[in-house]
Amino acid sequence: MYRIRHLLLLLTVLFAGYNVQAQTQSPYKYDFNSPIDTSDPEFAPLGWGHIVDAMVVRSNTYYVQYAYQATGGVDDSGCLHIGSQTVTDSLTQTQTLNDILVLPPVGGTVTVDVKALNYGSDIKFYYVNFEDGKFTTDGLIDMPVPELSEDRFCTITVPEMAEGTYIGIRGNSVLIDNVTATTAEVTPLPRMKVLKVSDGNPEYVDAASDGNFTLNYSVQLRNNGQRDLKVGDENYSLSLVNTTLNNRVVGTTAMTEDLALGAETTATLTVTLPYASYPKNYAYAVRDNLTGELTPCGERQAYPYEPVATMLDRSGKPVGDAIDLGIVQGEVTYSYLLRNDGATPLDITNVSMTGGFSTAFKAQQVAPHAALTFPITFGQVGTENQGTLTLETNSGTVEIALSATSVAANEMYANFENGKMPAGYIVGESWFISDFPPAGQPPQQHLLRPGAV
Repeated sequence: MYRIRHLLLLLTVLFAGYNVQAQTQSPYKYDFNSPIDTSDPEFAPLGWGHIVDAMVVRSNTYYVQYAYQATGGVDDSGCLHIGSQTVTDSLTQTQTLNDILVLPPVGGTVTVDVKALNYGSDIKFYYVNFEDGKFTTDGLIDMPVPELSEDRFCTITVPEMAEGTYIGIRGNSVLIDNVTATTAEVTPLPRMKVLKVSDGNPEYVDAASDGNFTLNYSVQLRNNGQRDLKVGDENYSLSLVNTTLNNRVVGTTAMTEDLALGAETTATLTVTLPYASYPKNYAYAVRDNLTGELTPCGERQAYPYEPVATMLDRSGKPVGDAIDLGIVQGEVTYSYLLRNDGATPLDITNVSMTGGFSTAFKAQQVAPHAALTFPITFGQVGTENQGTLTLETNSGTVEIALSATSVAANEMYANFENGKMPAGYIVGESWFISDFPPAGQPPQQHLLRPGAV
């Protein structure tokens, strides 16, 4: 009883929002005597739905194959060919799918004429729910199904259903014809499909002086439903979803033009967000609100309306609040990068170092998103040396702890920076000089490593 009431409530909401009058057909019959275009994997007969399943292998997608047949049905009339639910990429990948056609909400007795295509043919029937534009299965209907024949159609009767019940048909290598019900509410379903999302954002998405940033996407759409879409139709809109934050909807744009059945259009989705609420790198997706389907549109990092000083190593990794030059002998200089990760200029007003460390970097301005070479030199003899790098900027003072371990000139020391073995070294054939991490990065990067045995 809960399922029945739940479905009736959903139907009330659904049909109230479609701006299209549901047509009650008593009795109901779909005889497949009119052609159906099955080229779109999401196709459905008029008033029906479709729960699409697929196997994805690398860049290829494999679906259950459907085809309309003008002959071959009952009395050689039209029928629908449903292919195997087991799909293969013709190489090594095989998967059994659960691709289901959904009848319009029906009531009373439901029948389907079915014919097997091969020895493995079968058909199953499911309860189906409809919510937020999506069909989902709600359990297999417990019912006897007669043995299917390759020679003739047999009529399968589904147990009597309360009015407003959705039923799903999972055909596997069968022909179906003459779907009937005591009553059905037939409403052409509104649908749209996102074909392509183009990122219309600049390389760096900067917050403005009010602390907000804007994301822009161009969305190519097609009306792949069963009726024209009209401005003002419920859920005829697009939303930008933050998939990093559990599919949080961050903005919605209503469609501003009608879209005829089968037609395509391009819509602009623009969303303005506060940087304070979205300060990190996030993944986003476009959601069409008729079906709830998500189309990924990549990751985006916004930048604050202020200067931000970030010290990086040569690989582009932030050093945090400490830099260790490792083991050194004599005077050495390692190059880092000072980057401005803000949307306004970074003014370096003073640079100072302690503990025997020094730099040739001078006070200057760093443009937004620019990165300048920042050399650090050390040449003091001592076992362990500690110091501090202090940057005074228009965004505040930055302090980074510095450290290095130095050895005296008369001590044995080799760092392999010249790519050669020091004189007197004896090494086996399985040892070689590696330049990983990249040359110029502390600690010493040319290491003596054993090779593969």
